Amino acid sequence: MRKQLPLLFLAFVLVGCGGITPDEANKRVDAGHKLWDDGKKTEAVAKYKEALPDNPKDVRFREEDRPKVFQRIIDFDLEKGDETSAKKFIERAVT
Repeated sequence: MRKQLPLLFLAFVLVGCGGITPDEANKRVDAGHKLWDDGKKTEAVAKYKEALPDNPKDVRFREEDRPKVFQRIIDFDLEKGDETSAKKFIERAVT
């Protein structure tokens, strides 16, 4: 049991922090940018959303990517006609 405590602590910290490191968040954002540039908007937005934590104030990817990520999610949702989701991400973007 004592050997498992560090692993349990690490799992608790990762879950408590959204389970994603800044490096992983940046990789997902970068993958989203590439997918977007390749015209794969649905897949790109999925990657962007994976990079976003539950707590809007705990964004872990590069700050300079924040406007582009939120703008693309919002534009995509509006193109799909999903105003509810677009409003949610507008609120998150200004939080």
